Amino acid sequence: MPEAELIPTGRFEWEKIIRRVVFPSNHRSIKLVAMMLASFADSRTGENARPGEARLAAMCQLGQSTVRASLKWLREEGLIHRVSRGSNLGQSNLVDVYQLCAPSDWESRFPLLPSHGKDSCGLIVRPRRANPNRVAATTASQ
Repeated sequence: MPEAELIPTGRFEWEKIIRRVVFPSNHRSIKLVAMMLASFADSRTGENARPGEARLAAMCQLGQSTVRASLKWLREEGLIHRVSRGSNLGQSNLVDVYQLCAPSDWESRFPLLPSHGKDSCGLIVRPRRANPNRVAATTASQ
């Protein structure tokens, strides 16, 4: 399959896309990191988002490794493009700079919530994690 074109996207249009994407259940923090990242981008162009991993981690109340993994997933899926890579060498602590993007095939690439936010049947698919207490209780009762 040919790689999709990455289209630079303004902040508000990008946030609409992120709100519709159903993220993998083992990566639920991605949506939070994505929305927080967007708050640092230029609203018209989606350029120049440069909060830094430490700041995103603090603002999202997540570990830095979780933020790093979320940013990696967003890059790999074509939802952000790293314009320049930061560095912690020398005196200045430079952060990565991102551009918000939408892959040209985003509507077919990701599972999506309806655009109006409600399913006509009232059912919205919400990925769930297994509850370890429920599994233990079921096993104990058998």
